[in-house]
Amino acid sequence: MEGDKKLSLFEKIFFIEIIKGHLLTLKYMFGKNVTVMYPDEKRAPVPKSRGIHTFKLESDGTERCNACGLCAKFCPSNCITIKGEKVDGKRIVTQYDIDITRCIFCGMCVDACPKDAIAMVEEYEISVYNKDEMNLDQQGMHKYSSRVPS
Repeated sequence: MEGDKKLSLFEKIFFIEIIKGHLLTLKYMFGKNVTVMYPDEKRAPVPKSRGIHTFKLESDGTERCNACGLCAKFCPSNCITIKGEKVDGKRIVTQYDIDITRCIFCGMCVDACPKDAIAMVEEYEISVYNKDEMNLDQQGMHKYSSRVPS
């Protein structure tokens, strides 16, 4: 074939290429182990990783979100459902749902929010046994609110 190296008679008889491969294997066999023994050891996520969604709260514990709906409009996977109503002249969220099975974790909802009300924390272990548990509502988003850096 084109590009193949022609082996000399010595290399063909003594399997030089195979010996080189074994030496390379031995070199890495006794080196530093790079395997992470999950779940006993966990690798720290990269600093700007995007994990699960959560609400940022005001100092008094109320949500910053005013149900403007920009997060749902900017979401490319259309996984956010939001409803709000006016109470005492202020808009509040009555329903906020995110379907995590459809989310692509792009962070566009976080960038689009004018009130800086949504954050994505470094929680990446979100496995469940039932697909219905992958729908985050308001209470589900409050679960990780304490992990948002100030």
